[in-house]
Order: sequence, then structure tokens, then C-alpha cells
Amino acid sequence: MRRRSKLEKRFISARNCFQIKKIKTQLVDIEKQLQTSYRKSTTTAEKKACEAIKLNPKYFFSYAKRHSKTKARIGPLIDKTTNNYVSDSKKMADILQLQYQSVFSTPLENAKYNDKDSDFVLTDIDWS
Repeated sequence: MRRRSKLEKRFISARNCFQIKKIKTQLVDIEKQLQTSYRKSTTTAEKKACEAIKLNPKYFFSYAKRHSKTKARIGPLIDKTTNNYVSDSKKMADILQLQYQSVFSTPLENAKYNDKDSDFVLTDIDWS
């Protein structure tokens, strides 16, 4: 994490295009290493908490409470056009936008889906 923060500071002050590209690559590598390390430490801590549940349930429940709220950081993402990792915020936002656009569908305006009958029901009929 210290290496990442040092590289981020160097990235801000970098002037050379080659330097910027090199630092970005190093940042992506460090981010991947951090994610792997975090997964390993989380797995180890979970196993320890599960093993302690019989002898020390307080430890397990305090562990569960501590980890019930997560703060997930996004990135780096894989750009499907180039198959490379992307850590730039703008490019990651573009990748996520393309993903959301590919699965988004426009709902019908004058129809309402009825779960019971699996039919569409008109909602603008005036029964009076």
C-alpha cells in the first residue's frame, strides 16, 4: 500500500509520457497484488473465525459484525477490446457504461407486468 501511494505521488508529478505509462503499469500490477493479498488474508481470517465459533463464539460474532459492512473499491477493469487492465477512472467509467447499456432495456410505457398471471395489464383504463 505504501508503494501504491508513493507511485500515485510520482504519477501526479510525472511530466514525461513514457514515465506516466510506466507508472500506470506499475500501479495496475500493485493493485492486482493487493487484491490477491486481500483475498488471501480475508480467507485466512474467515477460516480462523469459523474454527473459533465452537470455543469462542464472541470472536466469531465480532468478526461477522466487523465485516458486515463492506467498502469495495472498483478497478482495475479489463477492457474487452484490448484485453488489458484499465485503471484510469474515465476509461473504467466508459467500460461500466458500455456494460450497463448492453443489459438495459426500455420498459413499456402503458403496460404493467402482472407477476401472478405473467401477462401485461393496461394501467390507464378509467373504470368509472
